[in-house]
Order: sequence, then C-alpha cells, then structure tokens
Amino acid sequence: MPLTTYSCAKCMSPFKENSEVVMGGEGLHCPRCSYMASIRYLKNELPSEFFNGGYLTVSVRNYCGQPDVPSPAARLLDEHVVREHSRPHDNDNFKEWLGPHKNVHCWWELENGKAVAWNEDPSKGWSFPVITLHSLKVWNGRGDFGYNGLDGHLNVCADSRKEAVQLLKAAGHSTMTLGELDNYYNPCWGISMSKVKREKGVWFEGKGTDIMRGEWPKRLI
Repeated sequence: MPLTTYSCAKCMSPFKENSEVVMGGEGLHCPRCSYMASIRYLKNELPSEFFNGGYLTVSVRNYCGQPDVPSPAARLLDEHVVREHSRPHDNDNFKEWLGPHKNVHCWWELENGKAVAWNEDPSKGWSFPVITLHSLKVWNGRGDFGYNGLDGHLNVCADSRKEAVQLLKAAGHSTMTLGELDNYYNPCWGISMSKVKREKGVWFEGKGTDIMRGEWPKRLI
C-alpha cells in the first residue's frame, strides 16, 4: 500500500498513512492524538442519574457524625473504559453481566480489571455494583541497554511484582530485580500499548520504534 506523509491537524507532527484510504489529507490526526481523543472514562459513560441520584457516596455508621465515603463505583470514575456492553444497543451480541445482579442491561469493563454495572432492580431500586474481572497489573520501563538486545522500552503484564520480574528475566532482561521494577518502571500501559489486551506477557519496543509510522511493540512472551 502506498504510504504518504501527512501533518497531524492537532499536534502538527508528521505521520504516514495509506493514501488510498485518505480523502484529501486535511483534518487527519496522528496515532498518538487519535488514541488520546478515543479514551473513554467511566465518568463520561455513566448516566446522569448516577451523579444526581445519590449514588456518589455511601453512608458509614461506625460512629455518630461519620461522613459519607465515595461509593465503589465513584472510586472508579477516572478509569479508562475498555468496552461497553449494552442490551439496547447490541441485543443480539449482548454479553451478560458476570455478577449476581439480575437486572443489568448495561455495564462497562475497565482497563484496571474492574467492571461496573447499571442494575435496574424494580423492587429495590437502582444500584451500580462493582466486580473484579481480573487482577492483572501492568508496568512499562527501560530495557537492559542492549546487553541482551533489549536496548529500548519494555512492557510487562503479570499478576504480581514478583511474576513481572520473572517474566522480564525470561524475556531476556537478565539483570531485572524488584528494585529495578519499583524504581524505573511505571505501573501503567503506555500509548504504544493502546491496542494490546491485558494478558500475561512481555512486549518490547526498540529505540527506533515509532507509532507515528504504524510500528507497535513486539511481543516477546
């Protein structure tokens, strides 16, 4: 496919795109800006009733005068939404809620492994329960400076810090330690991993990797 260099309409950075599918080339956004614009947060997806109907806080009555605390769903308002399951919009392929609640017609999977549902119970009223889909954690950080061919950036997904270190060692980072993970790795996915589903593994991007040109991290494990 013929690739043509365009200028991002937002950040002005150059990037390459298939000229056969681009109409004119004006108003296009680079992969980084397109990703940032596509991020959806739970606070943008929940119905207005959640914010206006008293679902933001819950009462804790351990002692008189104790203030209310954020509800479980309210603690997740700034989390990224990975997928929405809505019976009204996708009835044929609707994925049933995995919790015990029986009146859920819309729910959201979050990037941190949690899920939030809109439970419309006709007898008890509405609720917004939270469940855990998985406990996988992610980190990204520096490679091994080329000692084993990993001069660049590493991304790892694992159940624990200990497992993350084991996976990174198995991928070739022979000097990886818990100290290295804690001090030089960030507990999140980077933009380059935006198209990667959370599952156990290690991904590497060399210093020359450029998502502006459609290059993405390579899976090692």
